[in-house]
Amino acid sequence: MTVYYIFIFIHMVIYVIICPFTKVEESFPIQGIHDILNVKNFTYFDHHEFPGPIPRTFIGQSFISIVTLVLMKFYSLIQSNLSSLLNTDSFLSQEIKSLCQLIGARTAIALISTLSLGYFTNGVLLSYKNSAKGKSIAMMSSLFLLCQFHLPFYLSRPLPNIFAASLAFIAFGLYVRKQSFNCFMILGFAATVFRSELFVLIAPLALLSLVFNYANIFAGIFAALTSISFGLVYSGVVDSVFWNRLLIPELEVFYFNTILNKSKEWGTSPFYWYFTNALPRAQGIVICWLIAGLIFCPALYFKKTRFHVLCLASLLFVTFYSFLPHKELRFILYVCPVFNLLAAEVVYSIVHSFKSSFLKFFIRLMYFGLLACSLLLSQFFILASKENYPGGMAIYTMKNYLKNHQISNQQIFMDAHVTMNGVSRFVQYGPDSLNNTFSKADYVEDFTVYDFIMTGDWKKYENTHQTVVIESQFGGVNRTGVLLGIKNLDFKHLNYYKFKYRPGVFMMKKRENIYQKDSPKSPSKKTSSKKEIIEQIQFDDDELNKLYNSSSNYRPNLKWSQKAEKFILTCSIHLAKNVHYRFSSRQMIFIASEKKRRKEKTYSFDFTFFDAINPELSKVDIKKEKITFHLYKENEGNYWPRLLKQKKPPAYLKISWEDWEDPPELDDWGVEKDDDELEEEREAKRLSKELKEREEKRQKRLKALKAKEHPTKEIINDLWIKIGLSISKREAVLSFLKECVQDSPQLLSLYSFIILTIYVFFWITIKTNH
Repeated sequence: MTVYYIFIFIHMVIYVIICPFTKVEESFPIQGIHDILNVKNFTYFDHHEFPGPIPRTFIGQSFISIVTLVLMKFYSLIQSNLSSLLNTDSFLSQEIKSLCQLIGARTAIALISTLSLGYFTNGVLLSYKNSAKGKSIAMMSSLFLLCQFHLPFYLSRPLPNIFAASLAFIAFGLYVRKQSFNCFMILGFAATVFRSELFVLIAPLALLSLVFNYANIFAGIFAALTSISFGLVYSGVVDSVFWNRLLIPELEVFYFNTILNKSKEWGTSPFYWYFTNALPRAQGIVICWLIAGLIFCPALYFKKTRFHVLCLASLLFVTFYSFLPHKELRFILYVCPVFNLLAAEVVYSIVHSFKSSFLKFFIRLMYFGLLACSLLLSQFFILASKENYPGGMAIYTMKNYLKNHQISNQQIFMDAHVTMNGVSRFVQYGPDSLNNTFSKADYVEDFTVYDFIMTGDWKKYENTHQTVVIESQFGGVNRTGVLLGIKNLDFKHLNYYKFKYRPGVFMMKKRENIYQKDSPKSPSKKTSSKKEIIEQIQFDDDELNKLYNSSSNYRPNLKWSQKAEKFILTCSIHLAKNVHYRFSSRQMIFIASEKKRRKEKTYSFDFTFFDAINPELSKVDIKKEKITFHLYKENEGNYWPRLLKQKKPPAYLKISWEDWEDPPELDDWGVEKDDDELEEEREAKRLSKELKEREEKRQKRLKALKAKEHPTKEIINDLWIKIGLSISKREAVLSFLKECVQDSPQLLSLYSFIILTIYVFFWITIKTNH
């Protein structure tokens, strides 16, 4: 059996290398692993800035981090050759450490999952006393797993469900080894610490064990109380230090998902979804063999062995869990290996139910033929999944773009679409010699402070940024070629069996002129079928004053900027008609109309300037989208403190800082500073202003998050107060715990790793008699 699971582990690692990035549901565990490995202070952990709706435990991340540190010793031996294997540009050599850590963390999860699965399968083999039947069942179930896609793919992913699944597989192995007490000790601990949904599996398994006399009720009660108590204390101590408040994460998760039923906000599915969609998709040909077992060997499902009791409990678990509206495949992954083993036993029973050697050969041929089809389909799925993480690939594409163009010290914003599709701190905070910063800040009010934006919706930012690079993602399959190839028996047509792609992430650069608009593909502007006519009419003073006094009170949106010799006043009116204006040295009158939705609006304004302008040099530039006034000063070089005579400008008049030109600056000797000095000072002022704005926005965001704290936190706080733990006492407890671990995340993770290892190893090795 060891050989089969070595191949399964290698298969998982290949999946990790092909598709190393993570999705949004994996963001908290993978960020926690990164922070434990690389951040030396709890305060700067990602979950303090982006806590999410509910807290999660750090115990799984702590265990994986320690294993990853060991694996990184092996990865360091191949770092020099990894760049050539990835076939990437030389800049990726600076990203190797972060990429290796990400792959190492995923590999550690795959290793632990493989070992726990092997322990379970070996337990089933021992239950058959190492007979030929047991070896055949174990071998066929391993081949089922090797040829599936979803289970090997998920078992390397940083999900709380996978951390719980590893303990569940060990518990299953103990159960079939006739160690029910130890099994429930492991399952109770996993349910308390990682995923409370395991209680839905524990309940039918415990009830059936009592019915078939496989467990003692008093021992079961003792196991439940002991495992739950230990899990609560263990999780409370470890997670309180990480979260900087006394809490037990899974209690808050249970309250959020079950009591408040808030999980349905992430989507709902019908009751039968697990049976008609999730299990057939995850198990594939296993479902076919299970249905065949109902026809050819139905008595197999009614055996009273421990393994078959576990199969019945797994079926009841899926049935009971179907009542929860929110459904995902990862919620029921614990039972997939159980069904694999049951299907393997079905295949063995069907083969040996026939006396004809031809029929036996035919069944075996069908088994291996279906395995081959499943293996080919799994390879198709992994190639499609590789193209379904555009956010992770987009970061490397963006870094490559910045490197090729020698662009440094840039602020790059990533929106939610990007961060949910492959972005983690492993790729976000990799070493960058160009000092570019990737940000996923919330509550951004002004996107013009960012030099680049990575987004899934380019239209949202088209006014301020233009697309420079597009990262594609999986968009479907072109099936036409396959159908033609099968119909005409012409396998050359199979070359047309290709993926469809669609835009995934748009990388946009800030415009020099924010009023220009281009699509991502920069198409040429289409001319209207009707000729647009912009009317410009000059009136004398009396006619203009009469028209102005009779016009409506609509005011256009105005922006102004100042240069040494002139002002630029921009009026945003689309397809302006009947444009009337008049300049004088101190005054300006403007009237124009705009047609919107079959209604015509008239806009007007009357300004008195702060100082004199030159009406003769001043001019107007009328375009389709806007009207621009170039107002030349009477005294060139004289900078005005404001545009208008009145101190408070009207609400519709704003400053356009993009076109603003500051007055020349003088040094201490009264000499005008050169361009280099000015550039350094401007850059320093810009950075200082940006840092100040970021800190203000950060404080604002933290204040908003604090105001929207989940009610579970308030309930937990009330509970602590009722049992006599005031805020000061809780802070004292936290301070004591931090002193015990010397305020070191890695030391706390090491302690957590040791305790968890001792707990699992103790219940695996101890022999109990009840």
